[in-house]
This record gives sequence, C-alpha cells and structure tokens, in this order.
Amino acid sequence: MKRLIILLTVLILVATTLTGCLGVVFDLFSDQERTTASTTAANQTTMSSASTATTSTTASSSTTVATTTASTTKSPSDEAVYELAWNGKALEHQTIDNFQTFIADSQIPVLVDFWAVWCGPCTASAPVIDQLAKSYAGKIHVVKVNTDYAGDIGNDFNVTGIPHFVVIKDGKQVDSVTGYSEELETILSEKIDAVLG
Repeated sequence: MKRLIILLTVLILVATTLTGCLGVVFDLFSDQERTTASTTAANQTTMSSASTATTSTTASSSTTVATTTASTTKSPSDEAVYELAWNGKALEHQTIDNFQTFIADSQIPVLVDFWAVWCGPCTASAPVIDQLAKSYAGKIHVVKVNTDYAGDIGNDFNVTGIPHFVVIKDGKQVDSVTGYSEELETILSEKIDAVLG
C-alpha cells in the first residue's frame, strides 16, 4: 500500500511537470503559428470571464481595449503596444506607434511586459503590472507589448516565453525576468529600484 501511494505521488509530480513543460513549449512556438482568428476567439473568452475575481483587472483592461477598438474601428493590432499611464484616478492605455523611438527617447526607465491574452500566467501577472504602473507613476514608463500582434518586438528582445519583463534604461536592456511567481511584484520592484538608483 505504501508503495502504491509513493508511485501515485511520483506519477502526479511527473504529470504536473510535463504539463508545465508543454506550456513552455507551446509558448515558444505559438507566436509563429497563431492566427488572428484564434486570437479573436481568445479575446472573446477573456472578456466573457470578466466577472471572475482573479482576472478582473486584466479582463476589464481587455474589455476597455476591445470597446475602444470597436468604437473607433481600429484593429486589435493598433493596440498591440501601449503604455499603462496612471492619471491619478485610473490607468489609461496610451497607444505607442513607434516602440523603438519611444524607448530611445525615454528620459526615464521603461518596464516592458510581453504578454498575450491567451496566456494564463500573463493574466495572473497583470494586476502586479497595473500596481507597478500606479506605484512608479512619473518615475518609469510601463509598456505592454501583446506578442500576438507585435511579435517582431519580442524577437528583438529574444523573448522565448511569456510573460517576459524587460527593464530598459537609456535605451538599453539592463535586466529581464521570465514567468510569473507570487513574488513578482517584489522582484520587479527591486529591479526598478536598482535602475532608479
């Protein structure tokens, strides 16, 4: 009986590990293979789950972007790269037309969040990124890059998995982190504080 319990425990651990590995492999190859149609379906799925507590911030952001897109006849790719700007009352999405120019001209450090709507860890990290945008308002720019629509920018930064976070100062990458953990806010805050000096 004891051996059976040990065997079942090992099988569960192996299955959990394989599931995580498959997610990473999927992340690596999905940018090249995903179509606009499947992304649109993922957007609709995310927006329909706006009532769940764990994704409320991300889902409401996705809803805002989708609503803006529908009302101004912009395509989702027009919202592929945007800054999260805290205006004192709410976060605003400010579209960035030329990412490279934005980075080069920035007088303050930039935190870039590479993400996608379909990515569960990206959804989990969204409230952390929103909080950092509020906490560091005026000290850093927080930019979100949707890799489904701006994969070329991800390629420029050698992004192989998402979520992926890059800290940029004086137009150059100085640090990066890939993945989500419960300590993400602390990890990113330490990296931001290091570049702020």
